Amino acid sequence: MATTNKPLLTRAGLVVLVLLLASGAIFAGRAVVKKYVLDGRDIPDTPGTTADKTVTFTDEKAGIKVSYPEDWKQIENNSRIDLSEDESSEVRLVAGPAQDEPALLLRVKPLPAEINYDPDMSANDLGIIQGQLDKLISPDVEVLERTPINHKGKLGFHYLYVLKQQSTGREGVHSHYFVFDGAKLNVLVFEVFPRTEFEKIAPTFDQIFDSFESEKRDGPPVASPTAPAEATPAPAQP
Repeated sequence: MATTNKPLLTRAGLVVLVLLLASGAIFAGRAVVKKYVLDGRDIPDTPGTTADKTVTFTDEKAGIKVSYPEDWKQIENNSRIDLSEDESSEVRLVAGPAQDEPALLLRVKPLPAEINYDPDMSANDLGIIQGQLDKLISPDVEVLERTPINHKGKLGFHYLYVLKQQSTGREGVHSHYFVFDGAKLNVLVFEVFPRTEFEKIAPTFDQIFDSFESEKRDGPPVASPTAPAEATPAPAQP
């Protein structure tokens, strides 16, 4: 197994993941963030360019598929490892323009129960889930956007935040997605340094996320309640 890219993982706030979630959420479809406030200015609705040619990463063991630019490098590929409760199996892919320049981290976390999209669930339940996800985002970042989304019929959340690179002091941007799919949580983190480069690469990040597909993982079967045993009639008295 390749060495995990620790800075990206740590800053993604995913080293420890404990979700005690209420069921459900309500939202009105995918919200596409068209305005990012970076360096005190608005970014146009259609900044930068998308990749002309892509390659597709398929991970049958985790039930995921995603396409990224053909000229990117795979820094880590764990698609041959069984997805399990062991945290070391959760990072499935790290890729970027160069071996020392990660731009995409893809993680899949098994869950003890299913969390699915349901339009009839309450806004309160949505807030409970988002409150738990908030705890996975490092407290030392500047959160610009946090938005519930519907990704191809799956409940998700998008966080956009600015972070500082400790070694250099440079500021960067994470575009961070959580996508529930039954009894698993897919996490995609897009990273760029410095933050001024976000305008140029944002459409590529959107293109990659739009390509992401996940196969639902079912939760453990729910045990049926055991019917009480019928009382044995007492023997008749002589």
